[in-house]
Amino acid sequence: MSETTPLIAHDGPIRWGIVGTGNIAKIFARDMPLAANAELLAVGSRSQEKADAFGDMFNVPRRYDSYEGIANDPDIDVVYVATPHPMHHDITIQLLNAGKNVLCEKPLAMNVAETREMIEAARTNNRFFMEAIWTRFRPAMVKVREFLADGSVGDVQYMTTTMGWNNPFDADFRLFNKALGGSALLDAGIYAVQMVQMVLGKPVEMVSVATLGETGVDENCMITTRHEGGAVATPVSLCVRAVAICA
Repeated sequence: MSETTPLIAHDGPIRWGIVGTGNIAKIFARDMPLAANAELLAVGSRSQEKADAFGDMFNVPRRYDSYEGIANDPDIDVVYVATPHPMHHDITIQLLNAGKNVLCEKPLAMNVAETREMIEAARTNNRFFMEAIWTRFRPAMVKVREFLADGSVGDVQYMTTTMGWNNPFDADFRLFNKALGGSALLDAGIYAVQMVQMVLGKPVEMVSVATLGETGVDENCMITTRHEGGAVATPVSLCVRAVAICA
């Protein structure tokens, strides 16, 4: 980052905007008062009605009926993107090009090409850009990294992680809806994959199998990865229906 272009160029609390008004955005807004030196300044939605309802619920002073309103607000330091997955790419790049720092809900994008374009936009605009993998910041995960750093768990050679839950089938619900980014891997499995990479680093080899449901969405997925030094792992992206496997 350039020393002459600070990411936050003012004194006082960091001023947040939120794009999207769904359940994830509501959880984020609910917990914002628990964060030190942070202020929820604005919310952007595709309708004024939803923006106002969200603003009333969480005492957000500025409510925009478009995502452009958030991008064009000069007082917002960082934006949390909480829209459905397929919208992350375009909105994030718009925000980065407008000079905003961005915390984007997982997954960052629908594919590698989109992700690379988002990263390049962050570098071009000298902005902070991060994927919102909240599990990385749980106290237990902080302790895991401490154990790895001090060698108390030894040289990890095998790791398995499982993440998933049961959902009644609904073709229109986002987990089963391909147009909304439905996917056990993108929604649940990403937590398992990132934990493996946190412990073992990027894989040098990877194979996977998945079960596709009637909507064309993967309803479960198992991956096997091999890492430098010979370690192997099985991050399991489970399942939007098979509760017995998830248990």
